[in-house]
Amino acid sequence: ELSFDRFHAESDRVYRITTHLRLSDVEYNLAATPFPAAHVIGSEIKGIDKAVRIFPQQLVFESGDNKFEERALFADHEFFKVFGFTLTQGDRSKVFLDPASVVLTKAAATRLFGSNPAIGKNVVMNGNTLRVTGIMEDVPDQSHLKFDAIMPLSFQLNQWEKETGLEGRENKWFWIGAYTYVLLHPAAHSENVQGDLAAIVEKYFPV
Repeated sequence: ELSFDRFHAESDRVYRITTHLRLSDVEYNLAATPFPAAHVIGSEIKGIDKAVRIFPQQLVFESGDNKFEERALFADHEFFKVFGFTLTQGDRSKVFLDPASVVLTKAAATRLFGSNPAIGKNVVMNGNTLRVTGIMEDVPDQSHLKFDAIMPLSFQLNQWEKETGLEGRENKWFWIGAYTYVLLHPAAHSENVQGDLAAIVEKYFPV
């Protein structure tokens, strides 16, 4: 159990933000947070280096006659700057520049493309065409994040904006649907950040 997530180079500085609510005398302890929280935390707390959101889904990917349901994540563009998953192909600073892109694990790439190169090829996900911009090592067993494909969260946000406009649920504090992770500055102390988080709650999400 103590080996989980230790393969990330900055594992000692990565924290997950959780939500504690008390409504009608019922307490809720949730691993997820409201979608706007990451931006506010990253911009208003000095001890935070980066803040990223993750939105997990089960999605069907197709390439030619190959069709598989995969564990997928939508994530903010700095995901690979917070987490040390190994890319074997693709530039970790550029794989998410295009919202219609996807990074596949080696296993997922083999399922979809066989022995043919996958980088630069297209896959279809829920009727949308995505370009493969990166290939990564399969996720280690000692990772609490489990996925076979990862895509820019901007793609999903664009889809929601088309459906509901700018006032959609992804912009509301009442929808607790994102997993938010932060990378602390090397000199930051988690206790101080914890105190600053309380002020964020009072300002944006009083209950």
